[in-house]
Amino acid sequence: LPLFFIFIFMSIVLTSLVGSALVANADVCIGNENQTPEGFVQAVTDPYLNQAAKLALDYYVISGCSNEYPQLTSVKQFLVNLEEATVNAEELQALFINNKSDYEVMCDEPLDNLQVTFVLAIDAFREMVEIGHNTIDILI
Repeated sequence: LPLFFIFIFMSIVLTSLVGSALVANADVCIGNENQTPEGFVQAVTDPYLNQAAKLALDYYVISGCSNEYPQLTSVKQFLVNLEEATVNAEELQALFINNKSDYEVMCDEPLDNLQVTFVLAIDAFREMVEIGHNTIDILI
C-alpha cells in the first residue's frame, strides 16, 4: 500500500513539472521570422503543402478569417461557368427533344438512352450548382 501512494505522489509531481514546462514553452516559437505561434505553424507546414492548401492555411489559421478567402473569386467564376453549362445543356436537351424523330431517322435507331443521359447530366449540373452556392456561403 505505501508503494502505491509513492507512485501516486511521484506521478503528481511529474505531471506538475511536465505541465509547468509545457506552459512555459507554449508560446516560445523558434525557427520563424516573426516569432509568433502562427509563424511557427506556417514554418512547419509550408514545405509540405501545395499552393491551394497554403492559401487555406493562411486564411483559416494565419489570418484568422479576417480577410477574403483568396480562392473565393475562382469558386465564384467556376459557379458562373457551371450555371452557363447547365443552361446550355437544358437548351441542347430541348433541341434534342424537339427534333428527336429526325435524329432517330438519321441514326437509324431509337435514341431513348441519349435522352436519359441528358436528364442525368442536367441533374448532376444542378447538384453541382447547389454545392457551389453552399461552398460560397461557407467561404464568405
